[in-house]
Amino acid sequence: MRIILVFILSFLSGAVFANAEAEAHLSKMLEKYNSLSVYEDNGTSRTKFIRPDGSSFIDDLKFTTSFIENESLYFKWVEQPNELLKRIGGKLAEPKTYIVWKNKSGIFSEFNNEEEQYTKLSTALSSATGISSSLAWMTPRYLSPEIPCKPSLGAEASEIVSSDGDTIIIKQIHSRGGISKLYIDKATYLISKYEMFRELYNGSKTEQVAVFNIVEAK
Repeated sequence: MRIILVFILSFLSGAVFANAEAEAHLSKMLEKYNSLSVYEDNGTSRTKFIRPDGSSFIDDLKFTTSFIENESLYFKWVEQPNELLKRIGGKLAEPKTYIVWKNKSGIFSEFNNEEEQYTKLSTALSSATGISSSLAWMTPRYLSPEIPCKPSLGAEASEIVSSDGDTIIIKQIHSRGGISKLYIDKATYLISKYEMFRELYNGSKTEQVAVFNIVEAK
């Protein structure tokens, strides 16, 4: 209810909707990713799941992305076992690796040691969105000219939170109770950090922070 109220107030004030400046920065960011011939990153993502009773658990991912224009795209993430599952001997007692890649042989994914081939890169990446904590639908998509991206990035509203220092921070409101923040480096117009906060239908909440270490971008 609180998120809905904030959303309505933002709409009435005009502070969030139709924020041309925010979308101009997002458009410039997308243009930058689309202009790259070579890109490589690595990073970490931590999502905290908070239950209605206040108890919580952590989901950690490590990821890497590599891209060579007209040749290949490779996105890999490793799901780290959280402490609770280690103690009870759950399915994540060992790290799990997932991969989506594209090369001249085709488009593929590998989950749980099972390989699958796709006809469209968008299908391969979207199928990995949930289990990658949305990371598969970020930089791999922005780097791929065959997947059109609007400056809104699918959000319902955007606004600039801060443009001080070396970083532009843009907040976006998504459907189903999601609020994200993109941290865009002013010098490169590439994403350095991503945050997502969601209130789920059952009263649970998630808080995600992903950090991107750019290894190469040219």
